[in-house]
Amino acid sequence: MKIVEVIPFTKGAGEPLSYFTAQEIDSGMIVSIPLRKREVFGLVVSTGDVRDEKGMVRASPYALKKIKKIIGPSIFTQEFIEGAKEAAQFFASSPGEIIDQIVPQAIFEKYKELLTAKTERKKEAEFKLEKFAFQREFDERLIFYKTLIRTEFARENSILIILPTIEGVLFFADELSRGIERYVYSMHSGLSKKEIVVRYNKATLESHPVLILSTPYFIFMHRPDLRTLVVEQESSGAYYTQSRPYLDLRVVAEILATLRRQKIIFADTILSVETLSRHEGNELLELYPLKWRIESSAEARIIDQRAGGQEFHLIGGETKKEIRKAFLAQGRVFVYTVRRGLRPITLCNDCGTTLTCANCSSPLVLHGREKGGARVFVCHKCKIKRSADSKCQHCGGWRLVALGYGSESVYQELKNLFPETAISIIDKDTAKTPRQAKKKVKDFESKKAGILVGTELALQYLTKPLDTIVVASIDSLFNIPSFRINEKIFHMINALRQKSQRLFLIQTRLKDTRMLASALSGNIMAFYREEMKERNLFHYPPESRIIKLTLQGKKGVIEREGAEIERLLAYYAPERFSAFILKIKNLYRIHIALRLPRASWSLPTLLPNGTIDEELSKKLRALPPSVAVRVDPQDLL
Repeated sequence: MKIVEVIPFTKGAGEPLSYFTAQEIDSGMIVSIPLRKREVFGLVVSTGDVRDEKGMVRASPYALKKIKKIIGPSIFTQEFIEGAKEAAQFFASSPGEIIDQIVPQAIFEKYKELLTAKTERKKEAEFKLEKFAFQREFDERLIFYKTLIRTEFARENSILIILPTIEGVLFFADELSRGIERYVYSMHSGLSKKEIVVRYNKATLESHPVLILSTPYFIFMHRPDLRTLVVEQESSGAYYTQSRPYLDLRVVAEILATLRRQKIIFADTILSVETLSRHEGNELLELYPLKWRIESSAEARIIDQRAGGQEFHLIGGETKKEIRKAFLAQGRVFVYTVRRGLRPITLCNDCGTTLTCANCSSPLVLHGREKGGARVFVCHKCKIKRSADSKCQHCGGWRLVALGYGSESVYQELKNLFPETAISIIDKDTAKTPRQAKKKVKDFESKKAGILVGTELALQYLTKPLDTIVVASIDSLFNIPSFRINEKIFHMINALRQKSQRLFLIQTRLKDTRMLASALSGNIMAFYREEMKERNLFHYPPESRIIKLTLQGKKGVIEREGAEIERLLAYYAPERFSAFILKIKNLYRIHIALRLPRASWSLPTLLPNGTIDEELSKKLRALPPSVAVRVDPQDLL
């Protein structure tokens, strides 16, 4: 009889658990174990004879449970397991939760069908660990990758490129696979379980070097000859997970690459501020000299929408003229909007109260495309709808005024201005699936002339150059109290600017904003310097490491719990504040933020002098499951 320590692959599992079995079993095997009322997979991390563990068995407050069955040897390398343990340290989680988050469920469901290559390296010499920053425009990066693939294949080395979205994987596969289709494998959640197994087995057992293009959730895949890991589109927010444990998958990728002694390249047209700061601090080498200005053949211009005694128009006179010019040249026009719906904000003219959701504190958005043409208020957080005839919830007044402009407003305005033109719209309301979004963009791109109105959703599907791009309004984004909002706007403007061939227009009342001037000229250095000044002034990342704790529940309960956590973490000067959206589905939310020196919450795999504050780590792990922990969060909202 053996006592076995197992890391369960599930959320809320915590530290390794003890089980017993009469079967022959070794460390590294995958087993099926009972946990609460479920059966989950787990990794055996140690085994011992029951005769040697009698003291532990007697001292255990719980009866040991029996392992259900042995699934087989682990497909996960020792470096991957160590990486999961390190990631658990960094994100104040457990190794089992990390593995459960970053490995697709299909892998566990089809585990017995998976094969894996031998773990020995093909070369005697170990790979040289190097970390690079690579800031070049998209076309330049593609040329480099094609050269890199040829070079590494000649050296009998494989390459893994991770991208944040399925669309990115598909696009890169199309661009990079020509001539080497047999050795290119795309891995993503859009594949069937059967196809995932087939591609996994082929990619890991192919004798020839391979190129693997995948979303971050297949980063566990490994081959002995895997030399280079590329984190492409590094600045994308899609690398953050949206459920517990909350991870930044770029950090996980770096931990794994370091433990595997692989070369890792962080690549993008505009790298994130944090990555540029690491480059400036000599933590990341230059693959090539970083490019600090983005070139564009399109003229970039700001349209000043400040009234100046004239009547305001959603699509200004100068913008209308330029759209007509595009039509005369048989060109397509994309009009970008920040929000969907008709009007994003509604105020009471009697008391000034913003109309908000009854279940949430989120502002209700006025929509107009309901059946029968009736307008309706919609909460974009909990999806509840209210009649457009609603009264003010504060004073009961009827005099409600809708403010701002969404995609529907812009669409209707353009339909009125250009009734003979083909105009379509793409946002989360009109394109609920990737297939619908692709079809809308394909229909638009098949026309010689036309207008597409869209939100940020449209950007990943627009692949062909456009004659004219118009940003209908951007001002509302500057009102979002996020320390990353300037960076988000800068990236968005340049992503749009690069897709325009002739003209790029921004309609705004904030013409004199310095960041807009930098964005329109593609001056990354000017933006980076200004952004770093502001972040350092308020001790935001990358100067500090922020850990955000979120409590959600009944108002009185979370206030008491928040006060207790403040006392528990008093040494770290916690800051408690209400969430930007105070309430979601009738549950109140508060945040507690800790600002730490970067080196006091890091790992040697990430920063040479990095350490984890063990005392703080213990306290964070001891917090109840109702408290969400985010290390280096996207925002503090």
